Amino acid sequence: MTAGTGVRRHPLVPAVVLLAAGIGLGFLLRTQGLQNAANWAQLVSVPLAIAPLLLQRQAAAVVGTLDQVSQAQHRLANLVLAQWEDEIRLRQLDNPGTLGVRWRLADAREEPALAGRTDRIDELAAAFRGLAHRRMVIVGDPGMGKTSLAVLLVRELVASQAAGDPVPVLLSLSSWHPAQPLHDWLTRRIAKEYPALGAAELGADAVRRLVAEHRVLPVLDGLDELPEALRPAALTALNEAMTRDDQLILTCRGDEYETAVAEGGDITRAIVIEPLPLTTSDVVGYLTDCLRNRSDQSWATLLAALDDAAASPLAGALATPFDLWLLRKIYIDARSDPAELLDRARFPTSAAITRHLLDHLPDALIYAEQAQSGREEPGWDPADVKRWLTFLAHHLDSTDDRDLAWWRLHRAVDTGPRYRAAIGLAWGLGFGLLTGLVGALTGLFFAASAVGLVVGLLTGFGTGLGYAMAASHGAEPAYANLRLRGRSRLLLTSTAQPMVLWVASGLGVGTLFQLVLGADFWAFALIGAVFGLVHGLMVWMATLATDDRAQSPVSTLRGDLQLMSIRSLGFGVVGGLAIGLVAGLVGYPALLGSLVLVMLIVVLQDRDVPPALASLVYLTAVCVLRLRRRVPFRLMRFLDDAHRLGLLRRAGRVYQFRHANLQDHLADSDDQDPDPDSA
Repeated sequence: MTAGTGVRRHPLVPAVVLLAAGIGLGFLLRTQGLQNAANWAQLVSVPLAIAPLLLQRQAAAVVGTLDQVSQAQHRLANLVLAQWEDEIRLRQLDNPGTLGVRWRLADAREEPALAGRTDRIDELAAAFRGLAHRRMVIVGDPGMGKTSLAVLLVRELVASQAAGDPVPVLLSLSSWHPAQPLHDWLTRRIAKEYPALGAAELGADAVRRLVAEHRVLPVLDGLDELPEALRPAALTALNEAMTRDDQLILTCRGDEYETAVAEGGDITRAIVIEPLPLTTSDVVGYLTDCLRNRSDQSWATLLAALDDAAASPLAGALATPFDLWLLRKIYIDARSDPAELLDRARFPTSAAITRHLLDHLPDALIYAEQAQSGREEPGWDPADVKRWLTFLAHHLDSTDDRDLAWWRLHRAVDTGPRYRAAIGLAWGLGFGLLTGLVGALTGLFFAASAVGLVVGLLTGFGTGLGYAMAASHGAEPAYANLRLRGRSRLLLTSTAQPMVLWVASGLGVGTLFQLVLGADFWAFALIGAVFGLVHGLMVWMATLATDDRAQSPVSTLRGDLQLMSIRSLGFGVVGGLAIGLVAGLVGYPALLGSLVLVMLIVVLQDRDVPPALASLVYLTAVCVLRLRRRVPFRLMRFLDDAHRLGLLRRAGRVYQFRHANLQDHLADSDDQDPDPDSA
């Protein structure tokens, strides 16, 4: 469930609340008399009565106005443009001298209504807009630039957007299952990729209305990334979901698309375009442009060999734009001698040359950056980089995924009882120590301080363990939003249920201990009220970010760490104050009572409320993997540098390998054993 969108109660909550209330009121009837019992019943019945009403009001969505939807569309356009302008610059997709891949209609029987070149993207975008039905499928072999064309189209369509045009949004299809309604998936994915659309001033249903009102142009990348059995069903589901006014751009490998179409049917009213094969003239012309002002006999020999022997392994290996990019990075930018590529004994096939290029890509990019920066040593050890990337490629391959999301890294670690216990200990000890120290400082005398310390440790550890157990199987990243404007109703509904649950649990535990030890039961109700209030506040603030920036892996991790820090301080300080005061007034019975209360909280912890521990789960996984020498400790910095170098690309909040061929090549290699000499 997305943070801040709602609360679903644990199935045992109603029974426990009623049981606790019944025990408390029954005890009051026996010990306090009818009048006092009635007074307490009225006090407890107020939150119990209003909680369902508040929760029901929370469930009712606030429908945004037309102006709000228009604002949301404008904000989405700005986010998309900023995101892909930055990515295009890093990928060097529109630099001068970029290879211009020619595209044409795949069906020669159709009129040539759309044709163009990647390096003239404005003409392709205009041709797309001129279609009677703006639906297009981009097919081609691996490495021919399908995704690059889609990225360039997205940037151009946004930059030249006319009034009434939808906003193109590029999404990977790998996370969609055809059984899920397309519009629901689009709504959820766009909301996650662009959390700024969750701002209160845009209305509660901004993303849903953008999709429903055809204000979004889905650019769906990688139909071939779906399992083969699902592709025909995906095409069928796409056709069934689209109305007459819906627009679409879809990418897929050519053979896979033909197979899927044979079973599921083509996209209705869509044209299919494919790249023209690169000619020897294209390759030689591109390399000549890259080698301008470079006089090197080795390159002259290589270019001549391409002209004279079009069927050579080298010519076959340079058949796609991606292969040419590899050659440029490894030999031209790194100023290496390419003569070895003409050695037929060493490279008898095109596949052998491609493997060689992929093997040496990390080294070439790292040393090229070192030369540009003027450093004496490279920023990262190339051997470490290759080993780490190989491990990550194996991890993604084992999970059948292309998205490297930091909050799902725990899947690379055995998430059994020992891993969950490690998270619980890490969170519980730190949180418990903070709570215990505050409780000790606020004790009314020495003995109460000792009790406050022990109770705080137990309460903090138990509550932290409950959160950790809820998050150990994965948690979505969350963001701290402390703005009250437009969110006051959400604040009330977020705090109502946990306060009712915790106060009722405190009353039940307090009643039991008053019967057994004579302790004042109201003290435990106070602890429950304080923790319930703080719990509700933490749930309330864990909402979508409302800033007008495109989200990145780094920013999502930073936001989750900030929220975790705020939540820890809130529970630790406020809870410690309550525990210290109660320990001073009640004394040692607070120790056992709080222990029982904590056990109830751990069992009844609502696991559908985002615990904001995604960053803690990630840090725990990084520590485990670092001990195994699978990843660097500063993994996010490494991934960010790998993205800047060109080994990875960024798609919203996740990283992906620069090309699927690179991920597949690393995943197929055996070079993932840790180097015993590495630090």
